[in-house]
Amino acid sequence: MANNVNPIMQRLTSRNASLRFLISAVIGLVLLSSVFSYIRFQSSPGGSDDNVSALGLLIFWLSNGSALLFSGPIAAFISARDAQNEMYELVRTTPLTNLNLINGYFFATLHRLRLLIVPAVGFSPFFLQHMIRWKLSIINCTYVYNSPCRNMPDPLQTEWSLWALMLIEFAVGLWGATLLGIALGVGLGLLWRKVILVGVVALAFTAILWVAFGSAFSLLSSVNTQWLPIDGPNITVLTFYMITPYLLCLGVLAFANYKVRKV
Repeated sequence: MANNVNPIMQRLTSRNASLRFLISAVIGLVLLSSVFSYIRFQSSPGGSDDNVSALGLLIFWLSNGSALLFSGPIAAFISARDAQNEMYELVRTTPLTNLNLINGYFFATLHRLRLLIVPAVGFSPFFLQHMIRWKLSIINCTYVYNSPCRNMPDPLQTEWSLWALMLIEFAVGLWGATLLGIALGVGLGLLWRKVILVGVVALAFTAILWVAFGSAFSLLSSVNTQWLPIDGPNITVLTFYMITPYLLCLGVLAFANYKVRKV
C-alpha cells in the first residue's frame, strides 16, 4: 500500500499517511453520533439539549470554525515553506506530474487538519438534531412558554424533509469551504513561496469565507414562527452555498496545476 502513497504527502507527514484512517474515523464518529442523536430526539423531540448533545454541538462549531479559518494559512505555510526546500526542486525534476505535486500538498494539509476535520464532520448529527429541536420548540411554543401550543398541527413530512435538506446543505457547504481554503493556500504557497505573505493572504480569504457562512447560518435561523424559512428562495441560496465551494476548489486546483510549471 505504501507505493500508492503520494510521495509529497509521505515526506511532509513523515509516515505512510493514508486517508483511509481519516475516512474510517469520520464514518465511525458519524454513525455513533447519529445513533445517539436519534435516540435522544425520539425521547424528547421538542425539549432542550442534554449535556452530551450540547457538548457535541459545541465541538461541531469549534472544529468547523477552526478548520475553515485556519485551513488556508496552514496549507499556505506547508506549501510555501516546502517550496523553498532543495528537495522540492529535486521533486520537480522527477516524472511526478503537476497534479500529483499539488495533490500531495492538498492531502498533506488534510492530514495535518485531521484532528479538526474528524469532529467537524463526525459531530454533524448533533448540529442537525439541535437545529430541528430548536425549530420544533419555536413552533410548539415550548421555546417561549415552556409548554406546548394548543391545537398545534404536526409538521408535514415535506416540511421535515425540506428543513433537514437545508441543514445538510449548510453543513456540506461548510466542509467544502474548508477544502476551498486548503486549495487556495496550496496554490498561493506554490506560486509565491513567501511564507508570511501567503499566510496573511490565505487567512484573509478564509476569513471572508467564514463571514459568508455566518450569513448563511443567519438565513437558517432568521425566521422564528414558520417551519420553513421561506421555502424556495432560501433553499436555492443554500444550494448555492453548498455547491460553489467545491466548484471553486476544483477551479483553484486546476489553475494551480496550470501555473505551477515543471522545470
